[in-house]
Amino acid sequence: MRILFDNSVPIPLRRFLAGHAVTASVELKWERLKNGKLLAAAQEAGFHLFVTCDQAMRNEKNLTNRRIAILTLGSNFWPLLKARVKEIAALVNVIEPGQYNFMEFPEGHKRNW
Repeated sequence: MRILFDNSVPIPLRRFLAGHAVTASVELKWERLKNGKLLAAAQEAGFHLFVTCDQAMRNEKNLTNRRIAILTLGSNFWPLLKARVKEIAALVNVIEPGQYNFMEFPEGHKRNW
């Protein structure tokens, strides 16, 4: 599966998604594209999954009729994500086109570094 990481996703997560081709938006020079425009560009480029830590994505109005799946992680604090990489990888492996999933983190653990 082709996966696009938003700017907010720690790059080390890539190592734990074996069997997938992971690209960071900054590698494509797409860091200035936001929400709907970024999703449209990702879908047009053939990505299957967009991973973000931007919780505002849940409120994005332009998610209908998307073929690309979206996974929003409730934190971008790498030590928290690292502790749950098996859960993240399992979710990535079963997500379907057009689905939206949010992975919650315990309250008080939403540090944005």
